[in-house]
Amino acid sequence: MTTKDKILCELIKSGNEYISGGRLGRNLGISRNSIWKAVKQLEDEGHIIDAVTNKGYRLMRNADTITKDAILQSLSADIDKSQIYILDTTDSTNNYAKKLAEEGAPENTIVIANKQTSGKGRMGRSFLSPKNTGIYMSIIMRPDMKIDIAQMLTSCIAVSAAKAIDSLYKCNTQIKWVNDLMVNDKKICGILTEATIDCEAANFKYIVVGIGINVGSIRSAFDQELLEIASSLEDETGIVIPRSQIIATVIDYVINDSGSLSDRSFLDEYRKRSWIIGKPVTISAQGIQKDAVAVDIDDNAGLVVKYENGQTDVINSGEARVRRTEI
Repeated sequence: MTTKDKILCELIKSGNEYISGGRLGRNLGISRNSIWKAVKQLEDEGHIIDAVTNKGYRLMRNADTITKDAILQSLSADIDKSQIYILDTTDSTNNYAKKLAEEGAPENTIVIANKQTSGKGRMGRSFLSPKNTGIYMSIIMRPDMKIDIAQMLTSCIAVSAAKAIDSLYKCNTQIKWVNDLMVNDKKICGILTEATIDCEAANFKYIVVGIGINVGSIRSAFDQELLEIASSLEDETGIVIPRSQIIATVIDYVINDSGSLSDRSFLDEYRKRSWIIGKPVTISAQGIQKDAVAVDIDDNAGLVVKYENGQTDVINSGEARVRRTEI
């Protein structure tokens, strides 16, 4: 056990009481300078430690560290420990997963990062991924299915993630077409699916599904403009759940629900959870914007919209942005 881990254990045992540097030094046989360095390392990992002169140190909040063992303890799916990659920092878990997939990584290989420096969102946008607060993970899938069926995978994953969140937080997670999860009208999760096709065989080499969830409070990490539209599970529910447990629950739902793609049975749940049906939207596709009302989700997970002239259309790509209407 490292000095840092030993000090963490001492702080946990002390509970709400302060423990002096001198006592830590005597208990562990280390210098005050070593204690100071270890405390700084713990703070860098996300632990919140109160240090008061003449009183010592007190652990205010334990860091929510993601570990393989903690994930496997909560996981029902048959995934080997070697299939789980946990990174402190990476540019994008999707990028890392794609490299592993090209090297032959098996289906249901999981890549998780504590921070992303270039997290990916849909339509080329970035996904803000501050350290120690969220879940940033990618799942490698190698489905044996037709390309047109697999196009609905993002919608199916959205249902799986929403059900997983509700099972833990007892909230009402809704889906904004096509890949955003909403709690109390705030975005708390985004999903990005990237596929590589084997042109000769006319099927998929692999699919990488990226899932980003805002878990811990983001009020100090996001600017005010972003907080108008985004939030976190902790901020919206007041509930704190270890990220490893959330990861395991999401993985279980994703693997269990992936079989519902071919029979499209997930679509009823997708429609029931829709955050966008009945709302005025602006459709952006191929550089053209049109105002409409979202009226339904079709059997291919496309968004059915109705324009002001009464004409209806099905949107399978692009973006549907909800418009604010004047009262």
